Amino acid sequence: MSAVESSWAHALIRVARETGELERTASELESVSKIVAGYKSFFFSPVVQTEEKTSLLTEIFGEEVSKLVLEFICLMIRRRAVRLLPAVAERFAQLAEQELDVVKIILRIPFQPDEQLLQKLSDKLASLGMFPESKKKNVEFEIVLDSSLLGGFTAEYNGRLIDQSLRTRIAEAGKNSL
Repeated sequence: MSAVESSWAHALIRVARETGELERTASELESVSKIVAGYKSFFFSPVVQTEEKTSLLTEIFGEEVSKLVLEFICLMIRRRAVRLLPAVAERFAQLAEQELDVVKIILRIPFQPDEQLLQKLSDKLASLGMFPESKKKNVEFEIVLDSSLLGGFTAEYNGRLIDQSLRTRIAEAGKNSL
């Protein structure tokens, strides 16, 4: 990630913090960023006029997202930096998680877990040292359904992976039996 993208994210963090809209901004920026990236042939095109881009963005999201997010993305469009939006949104999410003291874990599992299972997994992962016990209340799971695991789960946080999947256990058993 470049310093430019990080600068955009830091600027938005400051304003979101000052306005008390950090959580909302993080959620909205992620959603809008994905949609804009999905229409990159329009939003990233140097041929399409700035006014057309900002008008469409305002028409689509004007009532759906905060004024802060809308104005921020329109500013990126006017400064011809909208191509950076996906990376800026990613960096903003990282900064917001730190600011809000959130532990965001990517959980790969073959089925949709209920809240009780997620609580047990949070306890288990804290006991395995994935994150401090004191942060158990601040755990958010990003659920990725993955039937190839066969059973069990994998959890990733801060570059650390814990693999408790049945697929891996079967593979390891096969290696050990040779």
